[in-house]
Amino acid sequence: DGPGTLGHLINAYLASPDFGALSPVTQGTRRRVLRKVHSASGDLMVREITSANVKAGRDVRRETPSEANNHLKILSALFAWGIEEGLAAHNPVVGVKKLKIPRTGGYHTWTVDECLQYEARHPLGTKARTAYALALYLGGRRQDIPRLGPQHRTREGYMRIQRQKKRGQQAPPQEVWICPLLSEVLDALPVTGLTYLQTEYGKPFSVAGFGGKFREWCDQAGLPHCSVHGLRKAVAARM
Repeated sequence: DGPGTLGHLINAYLASPDFGALSPVTQGTRRRVLRKVHSASGDLMVREITSANVKAGRDVRRETPSEANNHLKILSALFAWGIEEGLAAHNPVVGVKKLKIPRTGGYHTWTVDECLQYEARHPLGTKARTAYALALYLGGRRQDIPRLGPQHRTREGYMRIQRQKKRGQQAPPQEVWICPLLSEVLDALPVTGLTYLQTEYGKPFSVAGFGGKFREWCDQAGLPHCSVHGLRKAVAARM
């Protein structure tokens, strides 16, 4: 990647302190997107990239508007950083409109019958059942659940959850009551490490890895339309 190329700009950004200050989740998302851009267009000269080029990239992703808009957002951040560092003279994303996202009602809220169907497929003592219970009975976010372990369980019967804000900042920890149903699930799972959920190699799940694995567990239960976030909505619906 020679100086002045898009690939050089991407590599410099990914190695910068500004990128390092982002939350791990944001870093992972931006790195995946920018690596794809690097692979497809890394040899382009930054000074020659136009809004038309960016618009073409957006339109390739038109079938998934949220992905297209996220692509624009990440490219805009890249070029804005490049301008500050003297690696770019303009931001070709400026003026390129985001796509309208059809209203779908958001993530599907799990019904009681769907919860029972999942539980029938994934019994006590499995990672699939434990992940489901942590999400349902704690209202845990996808990025919180893979980090939870026995050390977060207090003597008073609460789960102490350290949440992260944007840019890696930490919010004050929250203590959520461990109800009897969740306690039963946690007690049934053999735990050998610092997290309840581990990969087949004995390592904690990454956020993306956990999301993909939970997708598999839902598919195995015949619930392809269900998700982790849908369990958070189910908590609200039950309350």
